[in-house]
Amino acid sequence: MGNSVSEVDLSRGVRFCVQTTDGRTAYLRVLSAPAEGEGTVTLKTTVWEVPE
Repeated sequence: MGNSVSEVDLSRGVRFCVQTTDGRTAYLRVLSAPAEGEGTVTLKTTVWEVPE
């Protein structure tokens, strides 16, 4: 099993990569997030195909 994270800082400008369940790499950047508490987080996401 790979690495896992149970909590992520979703402040504006934060960037991170993840691996999807089908092995694709995804890059995410937080465009906006609420100052405190619950609200909507907006992400810009790029997902690449699995190399052959």
